[in-house]
Amino acid sequence: MKSTLFNMVAVLFTITLIASAAVGGVYVLTEQEIKNQEENAKSEALKNVLPAFDSSEATVVALDGMDITVNEAKADGKVVGYAVESMTKNGFAGEIRMMVGFDVEGNVLNVNVLKQGETPGLGTKMCDEGNPLLASALAVSPADAAKFQVKKDGGELDALTAATISSRAYYDAISRAYRAFCEVSGAAEAPEVVDPMAEAVKALLPEAATVEVVELMVDEQPVKVHVAKSDAVVGYVVESQTDKGYAGVIRLAVAFDAEANVLNVKVAELHETLEQAFEMCAEENPLLSSVKSVSPADVEAYRLKSEGGELDALSGATVSTKAYYDAVARAYRALEIANEGFAAQKGGINE
Repeated sequence: MKSTLFNMVAVLFTITLIASAAVGGVYVLTEQEIKNQEENAKSEALKNVLPAFDSSEATVVALDGMDITVNEAKADGKVVGYAVESMTKNGFAGEIRMMVGFDVEGNVLNVNVLKQGETPGLGTKMCDEGNPLLASALAVSPADAAKFQVKKDGGELDALTAATISSRAYYDAISRAYRAFCEVSGAAEAPEVVDPMAEAVKALLPEAATVEVVELMVDEQPVKVHVAKSDAVVGYVVESQTDKGYAGVIRLAVAFDAEANVLNVKVAELHETLEQAFEMCAEENPLLSSVKSVSPADVEAYRLKSEGGELDALSGATVSTKAYYDAVARAYRALEIANEGFAAQKGGINE
């Protein structure tokens, strides 16, 4: 009996050992094959986006928490262009990698998408030869940050039909590539990186007002209250955020009048994967109309209509809608807390 049990254990151990070794061997072989394929793809991409060259030197630049590789290409010892392996994490399906070719002056020569997982037939069209995104990137310089945005965001770049998120991500990777090119080549000055929240706050603050900033934590989320004063308080702009978005954090700038009524809301950061969610960025949209008419102070009314409240929702984007309202409510609570603090210190925030 003991002998039989020992034999069974020995056989099972041997089988497991052999199977593990086989799986490990296949993994090693497959991993190497994948690496070879990736290197071959990058090598072909270099040739695809650059003029003829006989040597190249790679420099890695850290931008926005990502490593961007800039390949300086030379022919007969003279620099003929730069190929930048860039990336973005803002694609509809996450990460997109591409090789972007520039001439020595920083003009885009070509773009070769190396990796993407976008929706077939929609976002994947960015890989097609002669696609509208490439045509726009060739026509509009990434040096002009204001113009180098999709038309829906106020820029001059075309977007793929029903794939605005993928289009934004494509251009985001090219913009990052251009900044890396500027840093390595020194041929041009990199465009100033605009802080969307700072721009939103600036647009919402009343003119000719002095501003005092109060920083708070509300529901474990960082919030800033900008108190605009003339002789007395004339309004507030609150930097608020929520982590309840469909695809993560949503950041808003919320403008209030002196009586804490919502005047306007600007979206500073949005990573939602549903096209419908981007309607909240429009100058006039159902969510903004709702928060202008229903105060977060009215707990019963400040809920979606489908839940017995008075707030409208974006069709097909309920999670994103709730996140928007959550961030506005947090801004309102921050205003209440700031008022209490001023009341204790100065006899009232309106003093």
